[in-house]
Amino acid sequence: MAQVADDDPVLAEPVAVGESGRVAVVIRLNRPEHLNPIDTEMYDHNFFVLDGQPSGPDVEVRVPFKLEASNVRGDAIQIGSDRLNYLKPIETANRMQLKGFSASPTDFDVRVENRKTGAGVRVTSDRPLSDMVFWTSPRTTCPETYIHVHAERGHPMDWKISYDFYSLPAAAK
Repeated sequence: MAQVADDDPVLAEPVAVGESGRVAVVIRLNRPEHLNPIDTEMYDHNFFVLDGQPSGPDVEVRVPFKLEASNVRGDAIQIGSDRLNYLKPIETANRMQLKGFSASPTDFDVRVENRKTGAGVRVTSDRPLSDMVFWTSPRTTCPETYIHVHAERGHPMDWKISYDFYSLPAAAK
């Protein structure tokens, strides 16, 4: 693993797995004995632009749980049971808080797909979601996934986030 800075206790190691389109990032949070424990939320701020296309009606975001949205800002996103769809092209940023996920890591499974170009990305982790925010602008789609991070002195915490890039079947386009 590569240390981020000489005095930084966070180590990250990106690992590309074959030609499959998967990129896994393994993160280790190590708290030295002389420092206080870390107990916080960490978020993965994804900025997805699939095939250079703008955010809009060709893009869909899916999760494996029933979405509950709150603090919705903007009117361009339709909230379905397990997906977010753009009702129209984005002119200004839209944002919302998302709940409905369980304490299981299987709910950390977010897909962003562009039906026009057939490009998709799937983000998964070996840790459960602790929070989720969706933010979008005219150029990018951003499902922001959070996990709870806790590292005691001398006891590191490891987690993995995987990105699978794929093409949609022709019928799905």
